[in-house]
Formats: sequence, C-alpha cells, structure tokens
Amino acid sequence: MAFIFPKNDREIFPKTFLKDISVSFDFNKVSEERIRNNSLTTFFSSKFEITGLDSEQFASGLEVQSQDEQVKFIFASDHVCLKMKFPAYRSFDFALQWLEYMLDYLRLLEVYEITSLIIGKYNQLQYEIPQNRPKDISVGTVMKEIFSSALLKYDFGDETSFEKESEKFNSLARWEKRIIINDEEFPNLRFIIEYGFRESDDRRGKGELTLKTLINNESNISISEIELTMNKLNEIIDDGFRWCVGDNIIEQMRNKE
Repeated sequence: MAFIFPKNDREIFPKTFLKDISVSFDFNKVSEERIRNNSLTTFFSSKFEITGLDSEQFASGLEVQSQDEQVKFIFASDHVCLKMKFPAYRSFDFALQWLEYMLDYLRLLEVYEITSLIIGKYNQLQYEIPQNRPKDISVGTVMKEIFSSALLKYDFGDETSFEKESEKFNSLARWEKRIIINDEEFPNLRFIIEYGFRESDDRRGKGELTLKTLINNESNISISEIELTMNKLNEIIDDGFRWCVGDNIIEQMRNKE
C-alpha cells in the first residue's frame, strides 16, 4: 500500500485535536430471516442487555451507545459501524478491542466476507484572530500555519493560487475542500481529505479549522483478514494526517506541557 505519504513511526501524542473516529464494514444485504435469528437476540441481550428487538429496527440501523456517549455501534442489515470519541479513544488499540463485537455480529448473520472497509478520523482545532489584526491577516493565514504546504500545493498547484482563493475567506462563514487521492498500485483504495474552516456565530475571526481523513478499501475482505487490513489502513490514514498538517502542529502535539 503506497500512496504519496511518507512513512512515519507510530506515535501516541500527549495532545491532539482528534474529535472522533469511525470504522465501518459494508456487506451484501442479508434477509429478514437471518435478522430474526434467535442467536442474534441472544447477542444483543448478553452484550448490551437489549431485549424485544424487531427486525424492522435494522432497516435504518440499530444504534447502541455507551452511557458516557464515547462509544456507539450501528448495526444494520448491510453494514456495521463503530464510532468512538476522544478522550476515550487514544490509540487504534481502543478500536481493536471492540472489533470482536462487530465480527460476532457478522458471523451470526452468516456474513463471512465484507465488501468495503472504511476508517475515518475527524479533527477540529479552535482558532481566534485578534480583532486589531492587520488587514492582511485572515483565516487563510491561520490555515497556512496549520495545514502543510504539501497539502495546499497538491490541492492548488502553487502558493499563489491558494492566496487568491483565501482572499474570499473574510466574507465566508464556512469553506471546505474535498480531495480524493487514488493509488495506482492499489486501485481499490481511496483516500479522501476534507479540510477547511467554520466560523463562529458570535464574532468574526473566530472559529474552527477542520480536517477529516478517510480511507476506503472497496474490495471483498474475508472476516479472518479484517483485523490485519484495519491495521494497514490505519497506518495509511495516520501517515496521511501527518502529510496534511505542518511540522509545527506535530511538535505542539508532542509537547507534554
């Protein structure tokens, strides 16, 4: 698995602006008969103390959430999804510890192969520009300090093009770009980057910079290979995140103070 991102050693940062992460498996839709499986009733009763399930609940997805709202599962007839929030999520090991719940669900539905595996991570960083700032300082200036020159160059081609685009930012409450990166060696993989800003309602020059990185493996994967594939995709998404942000942000994330 190549992509354009340099390889990095895995790190658990003392500081982070990660807000949530999701892991989703898609599979071919199963019949209502398999949804009504008695073993599935036992699964939800023993794992989550949920009883009295109706097969129709799985049409749009049955949501099961922890009391602290840090972990949520969505169980459906064609997908299963795990969503986790920071600070409960600190490393990918936290996601892996819930994997068996998802695999048990697949086995009970007699699903032994998934059609896609998606991992997404959402980051959010507060920014505030002093109200007495020079006129040439804008949210675009802040973005250049946070997002890497590699990302902006890949998206805009050169710094001048981004500068021209960012001249519009002072009149916008929200701006977001979406980039899809494919890998020639592995055409079934797609890396998606969504980045931008969202201004606060209470005053100009204050808001949030956002960065969502998502990798989608659109190929059949045996359930016996899911954990290995998850780890490989997580390495790519971590390398992609490092490619998207500036070195100064990484140093701040390493700072324990």
